[in-house]
Amino acid sequence: SGSVYPETKQQITSALQAAEIYGFGSPIHLAARQLFPANGDGVGSIPVTVYPMVDDGSGAASEGEITPEGPQVSDESYVVRANNIDSEVFTIATGATVAEIVTSIVDAINGSLNMPVIATDNATDVVLTSKWKGASANDIVVSVVGPHTGGVTFGFTQPTGGAVNPDITTALALIGDVWETLVLNCLDVADTTNLDLYQTEGESRWGALVRKPFIVFSGETATTAASAIAIPDARKTDKV
Repeated sequence: SGSVYPETKQQITSALQAAEIYGFGSPIHLAARQLFPANGDGVGSIPVTVYPMVDDGSGAASEGEITPEGPQVSDESYVVRANNIDSEVFTIATGATVAEIVTSIVDAINGSLNMPVIATDNATDVVLTSKWKGASANDIVVSVVGPHTGGVTFGFTQPTGGAVNPDITTALALIGDVWETLVLNCLDVADTTNLDLYQTEGESRWGALVRKPFIVFSGETATTAASAIAIPDARKTDKV
């Protein structure tokens, strides 16, 4: 949300390019990290075009908290992990105060540009704010990875409160008379309003005057099979 970028479509060839244009830790950057991984696997020579959106005027970021508790009895190192993105390493020294631990966590999170959240020092806890606004920001899941034998425990309030995703209508209109075969939806799968818009636009592109249909892929963060199939089970007639 803090980035200023052109609202026109843009072909990209790397995650770094996506980050420099749309912001480090933005949904576009996070998607590009998967499409263009550092190991060289990924989409290869398949062209990737970004259709950017801006926050809805009524949009809200999600917020969560990390709360460290208890005395530290041995020096240990940890990382904060948000949707499989790791912060910088932070070390908690024996006898460190809660305020010192909070500062270390904040520095570790904000020291990693790839993180999807911004950390704020609240003295007794770390406030986490998503880098974009919308209900999709509620899909961020945060944990602390480490030995967990040093004495300190970590309490979590997972990010919630994200509201009002952007309307994809303008982005879909940018496609024009181009055959985009595979579309990656970076919004949450529970946003059925935008799923309906994908379906309507996709159906129209089968027409004789266009003949350039596409298929849309959406991610799912559900932890059980029953939850994961709930939305697609209700959309079995969708061809898009």
